[in-house]
Amino acid sequence: MTQALFREDAYQAETEATVLLSEPHGVALDRTVFYPQGGGQSGDQGTLELEDGTVLPIVNTVYDSDRATILHVPADGAALPPPGARVIARIDWGLRFKRMRAHTALHLLSVVLPYPVTGGSVGDDIFSDLNAGCPTSLPALSFTSTASASNPICVPLPAAGITVTAPSSGGACFCDD
Repeated sequence: MTQALFREDAYQAETEATVLLSEPHGVALDRTVFYPQGGGQSGDQGTLELEDGTVLPIVNTVYDSDRATILHVPADGAALPPPGARVIARIDWGLRFKRMRAHTALHLLSVVLPYPVTGGSVGDDIFSDLNAGCPTSLPALSFTSTASASNPICVPLPAAGITVTAPSSGGACFCDD
């Protein structure tokens, strides 16, 4: 089981940890600041720094099948640390912060859009996808008008390029100006 430090402090960017399991499909630590993939959000990326200074690139973070252990997925061919090794787990803070902002923007949009929102996701390139069942007979909303409705909630609206699509028609109900 991995202690999920990101639940206590989403802004913590690194922590010391001990390797519990080390296999090509993932490195399990006793504690981590890495957010695992799930709920429409990509897993964190970053590095594990070993005591000798070796840096292991982490390309994704996922839950193991027990949903209690978090696996740090190493880059292909990376040398793995042995169980018991002490490491510094360090997230790519710039990427995490962009994803946090896009995630929050999706929540804001779900409040201000006049459509029933059924879900959303934040992709690797910070593309945000919001699922909404908006009738095609409603006029398109502009980014400016939607941002204006969101600003009283949170300024500035940190998303751009979000398109809400009517599932039945594939037509866009929301678009950039």
